[in-house]
Amino acid sequence: MKKVNFGWNIGFWVGVASISIINIGLILLNRNQLLYDFYILGISIIILIILIMISKKQQHN
Repeated sequence: MKKVNFGWNIGFWVGVASISIINIGLILLNRNQLLYDFYILGISIIILIILIMISKKQQHN
């Protein structure tokens, strides 16, 4: 059980790190504010869905 949860945590932090890198790249490459706002909104929704999936997965265990 612990190994499964630990794996989920690693996956989550890898996801957060890659999102941060993508964010920095977007800021540097494209300064279109409207596009940036939509991008952040999309990322936030994706993170929320991932967190919900992780919490449901842990409840089943």
